[in-house]
Amino acid sequence: MEIIVDIDGDSPLFAQLIEQIKKAVLTGIIGPGDPLPSIRQLANDLDVNNKTVAKAYQLLERDEVIQTK
Repeated sequence: MEIIVDIDGDSPLFAQLIEQIKKAVLTGIIGPGDPLPSIRQLANDLDVNNKTVAKAYQLLERDEVIQTK
């Protein structure tokens, strides 16, 4: 799964992450039990703050899109 964020876009970065991960789940790119990158790893890969990724993961878990351990 490739995630791309537009730092200069109108949508907040965490919202961009949520949208892309939800789409990946809905299209089957991410299946049940498939691991997501760690918060630190994804933040590092995208050159964004850890808190941005943590917020996206937290909201995705709240909406029962993902399950974290």
